[in-house]
Amino acid sequence: MNEASSLPIVILSTADFDASVWTNKQHIASRLAAEIDVHYIESLGLRAPRLRWQDMRRILRRVFKLNANGRPRSGKSRWQMKMDRLKIHAPNVLPWHGVPLARMVNRHLVHTKLIEALPPRYILWTFSPITYGLEERAEKLVYHSVDLLHTIPGVPSSTLLAEERQLVAKSDEVIASSKGVADHLVQQGAQPLLWENVADISLFQRSRSDQRERRAIFIGNLTHTKVDFAVLEQIASRGIKLAVAGPTNIDGSQTDEALSRLLRIPTVEFLGNLSQEEMAAELGRSWVGIIPYHVNDYTAGVFPMKAYEYLGAGLHVVSSPLPSLGASPVAGVEI
Repeated sequence: MNEASSLPIVILSTADFDASVWTNKQHIASRLAAEIDVHYIESLGLRAPRLRWQDMRRILRRVFKLNANGRPRSGKSRWQMKMDRLKIHAPNVLPWHGVPLARMVNRHLVHTKLIEALPPRYILWTFSPITYGLEERAEKLVYHSVDLLHTIPGVPSSTLLAEERQLVAKSDEVIASSKGVADHLVQQGAQPLLWENVADISLFQRSRSDQRERRAIFIGNLTHTKVDFAVLEQIASRGIKLAVAGPTNIDGSQTDEALSRLLRIPTVEFLGNLSQEEMAAELGRSWVGIIPYHVNDYTAGVFPMKAYEYLGAGLHVVSSPLPSLGASPVAGVEI
């Protein structure tokens, strides 16, 4: 084993570890922590907050160290208990990354508060193009881009793109989760590896049930910027049983009227936020998995991890015509 491979890994994420819906960041962190010390830095909050309850709750959670359910974080989460080599850090920074003064303050906070809790030498694996110099102490730098972040409403796009170009130039490896993301990174000066999203396939395979219910199901972040609720409403309006699960307002937007209208349809069952095990059980007893995403600038870079989760659970899968699935078709997914 060479020296670099024995160094701890610092993951700079764009999601909190205990988020209701796990993405590639948490999955990669948990797998690495089975072999090596991992420091997981939660989201820096790239999207600027607005004066609304959803954003204020997000800020209060970070300041007062509350979990996703609004309760104080006491000790280790159930996932950390399984992974002794995983440490989670919740940084406090000003979420206005496009403002020069805020960036100066944030760099000071990162280098006087956060960095004290990190090992003196490490490999930095960042999902965020905005790092505030965390790579300066890194022996190796990996930039793993899983979204076209600059297309999300509310993020400082010009700052983000400028930081990304600089990060690409410094990186030892650049990874893209979809062809759309890879094409963007090439424009930023990278020659990225293409790694499509991961999933805990064994969990979903173990949860398959012989007693399946004739219903369609969608599990994911219930946000109108990503999910086409009109498609789900059309499915339900034809008398097809539909189960829906996941957090709302994840992007700080107000609850969409289309989502409210969907959940009022008698054949629609809202399952709420589910753990990974609960999600696998619900998929395992369903019939068809739906990926009803809008096709827009943001989803041009999305490779839905749920495609693998649905297939692992033994579901038929029907998806919107996402570029990532068309460019790299997954067997069993109809688009």
